[in-house]
Amino acid sequence: MLKPKIKLLLVLALSCPLMCLAQQDPLYKYIRDVLPVNYTTSISYTDERYNWGRPSPDTLNVEVSKPEELQKLIDAKLNLKTYGVCLKADSATIGPMVSLLKQFPHVDFIKFNDASFFARDKKSFLLPPSIADVPHLNGVEFNLTFIDIRDALSKLASVKGLRLISYTGGLPIGPELLALKDLRIVKLSSRVLKAMDVSQTHWETVDFLGDAPNIGTDEAALQKLAELRSLKTLTISFCELGDDISVLSRFTQLEKLNISSTQFKPSVRLFEQIGKLKNLSALSVRLEYRDSIQTMKGLAELSALEYLSLEGFKTTPVVPGEISQLKHLKKLILQGNPFTTVPLDILNMPQLEYLDLSSNKLTSLPEVGKYRAGKLKTLNSLITLLLYYQTQLLP
Repeated sequence: MLKPKIKLLLVLALSCPLMCLAQQDPLYKYIRDVLPVNYTTSISYTDERYNWGRPSPDTLNVEVSKPEELQKLIDAKLNLKTYGVCLKADSATIGPMVSLLKQFPHVDFIKFNDASFFARDKKSFLLPPSIADVPHLNGVEFNLTFIDIRDALSKLASVKGLRLISYTGGLPIGPELLALKDLRIVKLSSRVLKAMDVSQTHWETVDFLGDAPNIGTDEAALQKLAELRSLKTLTISFCELGDDISVLSRFTQLEKLNISSTQFKPSVRLFEQIGKLKNLSALSVRLEYRDSIQTMKGLAELSALEYLSLEGFKTTPVVPGEISQLKHLKKLILQGNPFTTVPLDILNMPQLEYLDLSSNKLTSLPEVGKYRAGKLKTLNSLITLLLYYQTQLLP
């Protein structure tokens, strides 16, 4: 029998599970919903009552609501460590705040948010032209803000190298958005995409927000994206796709697909459609409870898959054997399922390095007594095995 190449790390604990995601463009971390970037209030670094004299991290993502807070970061030379900024700005503060960002040489992402968004009688305001003076701006998100979005996008057209726009509202912004020729990453709602001609864009990553709970209204927008040959990474969330999900099989250009908070009719066979996407190297699916009767038929067709995350499957107590046919799989995450048993074939997959079985109902592991990981003598490549929240394995 072959011996393990690297000592198996077995983690059996009652703490928060480690989240492991497929690699993405570094900017994508700012708009994803899983493990979103943590913006720390600037006062945590500039007021001794809060920072206790501790050294600040080498890279900061800060949230500010006043120009004075940005100035304090500059005075403390923390502007040289800041890469992401969340501006809680209104019509009175947005001008001075954006102007101060010229002194932040490494800021590549700005999130605009309005602390008083839900106040009555709020009026829209304009993004100042000085946004073009932020030295290395690569991405902008508009979230719960009264900034005039069309005017803002028009001004951002003068920002060289802008690659990411996130806008989850529903106003038609097609002409202004299409003028941003360098965009490669977008987070947009179904309502915005349905009104656009995206055929001439070069988007590589799209975070698609559906129109749930309305059933079947997202298909038209997805059809448009399926024709976009530059598209390599797609996240679909908050969709109600009904009983016809054949549109998914048209995304043959995809390398990475993430589906979450999306519901299908019980008759739908999700993996029969996804199995046609032969170029996928990373797949993440989180099912809602009522969709949990899904089978794995079609999954084994994804021969290039290296990363797989499945959550919310209630059909079987045994980890599906189809997974063991994915010979190139390196990371397998099976959190939040009812699995009680893991076939030995899964543990002995030839390329598997990382396996997360947290929050299941495991009662045993093959050839392994309680805590006796050393008996898995045939492991070839597995390095990390996570078993958080597996009290059934405790003596």
